[in-house]
Amino acid sequence: MRLIRTLYVSLFAARRRPNKPPPRHARTRLPAAPPAHPVPAPRPAPRQTKRPRPYAAAPVAVPYPDRFGELGARHRHRWRLAYAPDQAAPYQARHCAKADLVLAASDLDALDLALTEFTPPSHVRPYVVRSHGSPAATGRRRMAAGVV
Repeated sequence: MRLIRTLYVSLFAARRRPNKPPPRHARTRLPAAPPAHPVPAPRPAPRQTKRPRPYAAAPVAVPYPDRFGELGARHRHRWRLAYAPDQAAPYQARHCAKADLVLAASDLDALDLALTEFTPPSHVRPYVVRSHGSPAATGRRRMAAGVV
């Protein structure tokens, strides 16, 4: 009789419980349900600048941007072009490999002529140092001694 009552109580308790697994630990609480409509966080007021910042450089407009772009595209393999309006020669070209080599001109035609005609000096790298007594200088190679 006791067995039947235990089975009846456990069956009745199982029907009342929904089909959720039991918590893993006795102190584990079920997570709270998310709110139906989340409340958005308040946005801060947009900041207004009272005056332009003195360190921000004003954009510089190149007088003939199309011709300047063509010239830069034509010589881009060797030169990087720049425009500095406060200089006596505002159109400047800096060599890609030699940073200290700079050409400047007052107009685009003169700069184009200078970039076309000027060839920077080559830089020879000494890979093999040849001395007078070395085998590379005499053309003879050393052979390894061995028994054949």
